[in-house]
Amino acid sequence: MARLKVKWLVFSTTLFVVIMFLGCAFTGKTKTTKIPEQKPRQEKVVEETAAVPDTSIEVVGIENSTRELVLRFRWAEALKALERDKSIDSLDKIFLAGFLNFKLGMYDKAESLLSGIVASDYELSDWARYLCAQAAFKRGDYDFAYRLVRNLGKLPGISTEIATIRWKSLWEMGDTQKAIAQLDSAYYAGYMRRREHDVQMAFVLRNTYHEDAAERRLVALLRVADILRDKDIMYRAIAELKKIHPLDPVSMYYIALTYYKYRDVDSALPWFKKYRASRHRKYRGRAGYYIAVCLIGQGKYSEAIKYIEKMLKEGSYSKASLYWRLAQCWRKKGKLKKAWKISEKALKLCNGCGNEKYIIFERMNIARYMLDWQKFAGECERMLRKHPSSEFADNALLWATLVHLTSDQPEKAAKLIKKYRIYFREGNFIDELNYWLAKSYEAMDSSEKADSLYLYLAKEPYENLFIWLARQKMGWVEFPNISYTKVGTLAVDSVLKYACHIIGVNPESLYVNFEDARLKRQAERLTRLGILELARPCFHALEEKLIKSNNPRLLLSLWKYYYNLGLYDLATKEGTLLNYYLGAKKNAAALMTAYPTPYFRIIDAFARQSNINPLLVYSIIRQESKFHNFAESYAGAIGLMQIIPETGYSIARRVGVNPFTKNHLNDYEINLKLGTNHIADLISSHGSLYKALAEYNAGNSQLSRWNQQCPNPQDDLVWTEFVDYGQTRRYIKKVVGNLFTYYWLYGRGD
Repeated sequence: MARLKVKWLVFSTTLFVVIMFLGCAFTGKTKTTKIPEQKPRQEKVVEETAAVPDTSIEVVGIENSTRELVLRFRWAEALKALERDKSIDSLDKIFLAGFLNFKLGMYDKAESLLSGIVASDYELSDWARYLCAQAAFKRGDYDFAYRLVRNLGKLPGISTEIATIRWKSLWEMGDTQKAIAQLDSAYYAGYMRRREHDVQMAFVLRNTYHEDAAERRLVALLRVADILRDKDIMYRAIAELKKIHPLDPVSMYYIALTYYKYRDVDSALPWFKKYRASRHRKYRGRAGYYIAVCLIGQGKYSEAIKYIEKMLKEGSYSKASLYWRLAQCWRKKGKLKKAWKISEKALKLCNGCGNEKYIIFERMNIARYMLDWQKFAGECERMLRKHPSSEFADNALLWATLVHLTSDQPEKAAKLIKKYRIYFREGNFIDELNYWLAKSYEAMDSSEKADSLYLYLAKEPYENLFIWLARQKMGWVEFPNISYTKVGTLAVDSVLKYACHIIGVNPESLYVNFEDARLKRQAERLTRLGILELARPCFHALEEKLIKSNNPRLLLSLWKYYYNLGLYDLATKEGTLLNYYLGAKKNAAALMTAYPTPYFRIIDAFARQSNINPLLVYSIIRQESKFHNFAESYAGAIGLMQIIPETGYSIARRVGVNPFTKNHLNDYEINLKLGTNHIADLISSHGSLYKALAEYNAGNSQLSRWNQQCPNPQDDLVWTEFVDYGQTRRYIKKVVGNLFTYYWLYGRGD
C-alpha cells in the first residue's frame, strides 16, 4: 500500500507540474517555474563580405536558439530563450529548464521542475531523476535525494556520482552501517573504480575513528601516483590525508612526492620540509634532494646551492646527483665555466650510474648556453654512444645532425643519422630523420640520393610535416598562404560519395546499428537539447559494443552519424581511424573526414577580420582540442583553441569582449574570436608562423633564449628543432603539418 501511495503521489505531482508549467511557467505567475522574460532580439547574420565588430559576442550566422545557447554555456540566456522556443516539446522544456536552473545554482527551482517528470514515461526520466537528486543533495534534502537514486541503475558517465549520492545521503542521515554497505556494493557492482572507492572509504574510516586505516589506504594510493596519472583523485586523497591528525611522517613524504610528480613544486616544498623536520630517517636524504630540486623549480638558485653544499657535507645523498643539480644551479645563474667543471665531477662520480644520462643532458645544456656548438655536438654524440635508447636520444641525434649541417659538415650529419636511426621505431621521427638525411645529401651535392629520398618520403601515405616538406621539394605542393584567403569547406554529401567509392559501398547503406536502441534515442535527445556533457558518455558506451577494427564501412557510418549530430570531436576521431585503416587506399574525400571544417561562417569571419588564413585556425583547433568545444587541458587551457584563462582576460580586454569570465572560454564563438585574434597578433609580432605557434603554446618567457641558443635562428625549421620544450616542438610541427593538409584539401577555395 505504501508503494501505491508513493506512486500515486508522484503521478499527481507530475500531472500538476506539467499543467502548471505549460499554463504558467512563462507568465511569471508561479514561483517554482518562473522564467524571466526577455525582449525579442534582432538576430545578427554576417555576410561573407562583412566584418565582425570588436564588441560582438553574438553567434555569427547562427540563430541564438536555446540549443546554441546551451552549447555555449550561456545558461541564463538559454533559460530566457526557452520561454519563446516553440520547437521544444513540453517535457523537454521542463527537463531543460530544470537542467539550466541546476547549472545556475538555483537548486530549489531545479528540484521543483524535475521532480514532476522523474516517474513519468519521459525518455530522459532517469537523467531527470539524477539531476533532481543532485539538486536535493545540494540543498540538504538527503532523504529525498536517497529515495530518488535508491533504485536508479547505471547511467553512462555518471554512475560514480549516482553511487556517491546514494551512500552519502545515508551517511548524512546517520545510517552509517547502511552507507558503508552501499559504498562497498557500488564498488563491487562496478559503479565506481577502485581508486575512487579508496578515497571515499578513507573518508568513512576517518569519520568513524579509524584514522590509521584511512591513512594507510590513502598512502597506498599515493604510492602509485605515477602509474595511475589521475591528478583529481590524487589531490582528493591528499585533501583527506591533511584532515588526519597527527599525520605520520611517511604520509607527509608521499604527499610531498605526489605534488612533486605533478610538478607542483610550491605545494611540495613545505611538505618535504615538514618531513625533514620530523627526524624520520628512511627518506631523509631523498627528501633533502627534492627540497633542492623544488628550490631550483622556484628559481631560488642561491638558496638551492647553499642547501646542496650542506647536503654534500652531510653525505646524506648520492654525490653524483647533488653535483648534477649544483651544476644546473650555476648554469641558471650564468656561471657556465663553473657549471661545466662541476658537471665533469658529477660525471666522474657517476661512473655509469642511473643518473648518467641526466648528467650528460645537463652538459648538453651547459654547452648550449655557452654557444659552443662543437662541444654541444660532442655531448650529444656521447649521449648516443652511451644511452642510444634513452628519452634524450632523439634530441641528441637531431641536434648533433643540425650542428654538423649548419657547420658545413654534411658528411658527419649523414653518417650520424645512418648509424643511429636503427634505434628509433616511431614512424614520424623516422620520416624526420630521412628528411634531414636528404638535406645532408643535398649539401654534399649528392642530388641523386637527395631526390631519391625526397621522392620516397613524398610518396608515403601519411600527412606529417616532413612528408609535406618533401612534397614541396618535389614541386607537388606549395607552402600554405598565411594571410586571409578564400577557402573551400567540407560538403558532407560529396565526401560520403567519394569516400564510399574507395570502400565499395553505397552512401545510402551507411547506417549505425547500435545494440542499445533506447540509449541511442536518449543520447540523441540530449544532443538535440545541447546537453553534450551527458550525451557524450552515452555515445562512448554505445561504441564500446561495436567492433571497429579494420571496418571502414562502420567507421564512415559513425563519422556521418556524429557529423550530422554536430559532434565534431567524435566525428574527427572516427575519421582519423578510418584513414589509418585505409592507408594508401585513402583519397582526398576520406582525408576530409579527419580534417573537417565546422563553424565555417564564424571562423571565416574572424579570420578575415584578423587577416589570417581560416585554415590555420582549423589546424590549431585540430591539434589543440580535436574540435571538442569543452576540452580542458592538464594546464587549465579551455575550449576549441585551448586558451588559458589569464591569457583570455588580456585578449578579451584588447578586443573588447566585455564582460568576460573564465566560463566564457567554453562559448565556442568567444573562444574562436579570442584565439584567432591572438594567433594573428603573434604572427604580426614575430613575422614567423613557427615562432608565433611556439609562443601560442608555451608563452613568451623562453622565446628570446630559443632565438639566441640556435646555430641558425633565421631558418624556422632549424629553430623549431632547437626548441627544448618537447611538447612545444611537437606542437609546432603538428600544426604546420595540419596546415599543409588543410591547404591541400581546401586551399583552392572550391
